[in-house]
Amino acid sequence: AGETPCHDEYPASEGFTPKPIEAQFPVSDLSQLITIKTDWAINEQALMVGGRLADGTLSADSWSYDGHSWQIVSGARSALPALRGAALIAYYTFDLTAGGHAVKKVTWLVMGGFDSTGTPNRVTYRSRDMGITWSKAASGLQLPDYIPGFCNAQAFVENATMTAASAAPRRVSKPSDEWECPYIYIFGGISQSGTLFNNIWRGALNRLRYKPVY
Repeated sequence: AGETPCHDEYPASEGFTPKPIEAQFPVSDLSQLITIKTDWAINEQALMVGGRLADGTLSADSWSYDGHSWQIVSGARSALPALRGAALIAYYTFDLTAGGHAVKKVTWLVMGGFDSTGTPNRVTYRSRDMGITWSKAASGLQLPDYIPGFCNAQAFVENATMTAASAAPRRVSKPSDEWECPYIYIFGGISQSGTLFNNIWRGALNRLRYKPVY
């Protein structure tokens, strides 16, 4: 038998002792780990979802790390299914106030991954409470049919500067307008048949390609 898997850290802080992982903690095929600063906590938070457990079953849990300990944060109301190799993305959407102002909200997205039968997940899920609850995202965040099902792809968000030259004229009020549009990039991964992908997909919410009004 091999060594017991443990939570460890590098570089180790003074007095730190590795601790055996929990039975519900994934050991492979989990999403990438993403850190983000939010209003929910003083310290930067890390989040990951899904993965395969030591007993071979798949997880539907969200795990969070605050720099000191790991905790399952997803609850019974979460609609996220058990997946392996899903892509986790830190994005944002907007709420409109009574006065018509748009308020930016940190929004976590889960795309792709395979279920326990090896079937690709075609639903994008979203969480606006740091992975506690998940629900099916709006239609504008669902992947189009021409993007094939994928597992173990990597995803990140990168801002692109939009100008009158890069947007349709109706989307700006004057030629000098500039704003940042966050694009989601998804690359790599494997298909249901095990083929490696060399595609890079890019997309953004359509409303973010317009000059925002706050």
